[in-house]
Amino acid sequence: MDRCEVLIVGGGPAGSSCARRLAGAGLDVVVLDKAVFPRDKVCAGWITPAVLEELELDAADYATGRVLQPITAFRVGVEGGPTLEIEYPRPVSYGIRRCEFDHYLLQRSGARLELGVPVKTVRADSHRWIVNDRWSARLLIGAGGHFCPVARLLSERTDPDDSPVILAQEAEFPIPTEQRAGFPVAGDCPEFFFCRDLAGYGWIVRKGDYVNIGLGREHERLRAGRPDRRVQQLQVRTGVGLHRAGDVAQQHQAARALPWLSAATFSGPSSRIFASSQPAATLPKSSGSRSPPSANQ
Repeated sequence: MDRCEVLIVGGGPAGSSCARRLAGAGLDVVVLDKAVFPRDKVCAGWITPAVLEELELDAADYATGRVLQPITAFRVGVEGGPTLEIEYPRPVSYGIRRCEFDHYLLQRSGARLELGVPVKTVRADSHRWIVNDRWSARLLIGAGGHFCPVARLLSERTDPDDSPVILAQEAEFPIPTEQRAGFPVAGDCPEFFFCRDLAGYGWIVRKGDYVNIGLGREHERLRAGRPDRRVQQLQVRTGVGLHRAGDVAQQHQAARALPWLSAATFSGPSSRIFASSQPAATLPKSSGSRSPPSANQ
């Protein structure tokens, strides 16, 4: 039986940041995650200056060999309608790649890492927590997000969770070298297009030589949203037909000229899908708002 003082389940930013503080205080900390890092995470991918400060991140050090894209503007609009560009005098966010960001935080945490191992059992025994009948810890911390196995295994709830479910799907990929100079989306100005019913929105976020394109909607409205119609709009505007679901290169070519995007666009192997029961982000009531859109992906 491996023993530690603190066992943290979840190696994302919450788990790794918690681990760093506890390990820095002299505690023996183990971080357990079912994924092997670096790994991808469904997220448009940006952090605010407040995050840099809270996590004590040296921007220059982090940007060495990693993406840290200053963001000084946002372009927002409604599907098929006009857009408004909102500018700021200084960076209000920084575009990052979650595969790099999460791995960086985990590696510097100072904790012992147990990766690629899912949590199967959790039980209490003599004032200690026993996980997978392998680890014994005085303190167990669940930092696995909405699907955290600690919350699931220890919950006494038997009724189904009826919280609103938000589905998000994305694709993140490098921009071809020959298209970077003339790419229609600037790195310092992400673009967001809200659905007409305000039940979701799509995003295009360029981060250095990478671009992240995604769509999030309330799940019960996905069918009502007619993604097939949005794909047809893509075809008309780009002149590219999405004839095969697995033709990723063709999907990316269509996405690069986006005024709008569709969940049906991201059906190839490079796409990722995530379901969350978190409430939908509050959508702006006025296109003239001076506050940056929510970055909660």
